[in-house]
Amino acid sequence: MDSLQQAIDEYIKNQYSRYHTPGHIGGEGSPAISLLGEQVFKADLTELPGLDDLHAPENVIKNAQSRAAQVFGADFTHFLVNGSSAGIIAMILAMVEPGKKLAVPRNAHRSVYHGLILSGAIPEYIPVEVPKESPVAFNISPDELNNTISTNIDSSKTPEAVLITNPSYHGVAIDMNKVALDSNIPLLVDEAHGAHFIFSKDLPPDASEYGGDLWVQSTHKTLGSLTQSSMLHGIENLVSREKLAFMLQLVQTTSPSYPLMASLESVIEYADKYHKHWQEFISNRLKYIRNKICEIPGLQLVTPEQITTGFKLDPSKLTIDLRELNISGYKLSDLLRNEFGIQVELVDSNSIMLMLTPYHTERELDYLINSLETIVNNKNSYQIVNNTVDKQLVAKTDIPYPQVEITPREAVYQEGEYIELSEAIGRVAQEFVIPYPPGIPALVPGEIITGDVYEYLNKLTENPEIHIQGFYYSSSSYIKVIR
Repeated sequence: MDSLQQAIDEYIKNQYSRYHTPGHIGGEGSPAISLLGEQVFKADLTELPGLDDLHAPENVIKNAQSRAAQVFGADFTHFLVNGSSAGIIAMILAMVEPGKKLAVPRNAHRSVYHGLILSGAIPEYIPVEVPKESPVAFNISPDELNNTISTNIDSSKTPEAVLITNPSYHGVAIDMNKVALDSNIPLLVDEAHGAHFIFSKDLPPDASEYGGDLWVQSTHKTLGSLTQSSMLHGIENLVSREKLAFMLQLVQTTSPSYPLMASLESVIEYADKYHKHWQEFISNRLKYIRNKICEIPGLQLVTPEQITTGFKLDPSKLTIDLRELNISGYKLSDLLRNEFGIQVELVDSNSIMLMLTPYHTERELDYLINSLETIVNNKNSYQIVNNTVDKQLVAKTDIPYPQVEITPREAVYQEGEYIELSEAIGRVAQEFVIPYPPGIPALVPGEIITGDVYEYLNKLTENPEIHIQGFYYSSSSYIKVIR
């Protein structure tokens, strides 16, 4: 039997008496069966004869992972049941030794920082482009990435690996045609939001096309698998598969979910249809809705190609700039949800972001357009006021990059204390401090709080629409530092 789904179905059809985990015994012992359905519980199995073992695959799981590698242009693939975060942490642990440098974007996902903490690697930060013309951060530019690679001719300063986030949460991808990769420096890619790229020539290239050595995709984000299921793909050139497999064992559960793995396998089987559906969607409905949104007075779509060179855009991410309309993203999001039954993906002070797939119907998309038009045409009745964030406030030139005093790993194991921000200059941060927007850490554990950092954060506190993660409020702003 070649298919994991077939193996699961065969076990269910045999109607075995279940004297094994999980304890709900096919759903009999779970009240959640009324919500989730009987079949989910029947398929929720464990490592039984014929069902293989994720951590030592020999048949159906091994076959499914091999087919996934073929579809996604890799030499090998690992199924991830602890989300993309587990894959990102595992590839850092496998590729960067303690005390060695890992070059990362300053706005990397928190799992990258968790990987830095667990590995003991030393971060080397790559600045992120935040044009004044955009309400959101873009990505690291090709020039910054080239500088990171080319300026490290001295082997003592060369990073052990480079990790990029490509694309960003908002779908902004680095134009990797403008990057000169070093064949001796492994390229690790957080491609969580780009699992669908390989299915259309009108989307940015995926990591298999521009030289990624390891890349992680959140298959559940833009394709058809269940939430928390992802894939880690790799090319064997610079990667020890044995070491990577061991690191995955450290960060993945020993009780992998069979419904999650079956849903990953289903994506592979659906690959030909994904090609057709994504290409048709981008060529027709997606172009239509992007054009219609641009026709609504006061709404603008974020399009990097119109602002600067070096970036490409995933058009299925609709980031709507609200600064001209003078409505905050929080207000618009609430109106769409409460008045029209529409839930968006991401919100900040100056924008909202919606994720579209080929499985949004024309009727749904027309309803979205009509809802936006209704809100814009009735601004006064919705009591819309000017509460967006000054774009100058979050521009790249305003963001200081602090000095690293100790590694993030060393910082989190120190004893800490909370002090007022005004008293923190010269101290070492023990927690992350991240203002939204722009979503770029102002402080990472182990960094010195300089006067520039203090001035930047103090300036941001003047606007109540900016949320600063890592601040603790009472009568003033408190921050956690190393004692």
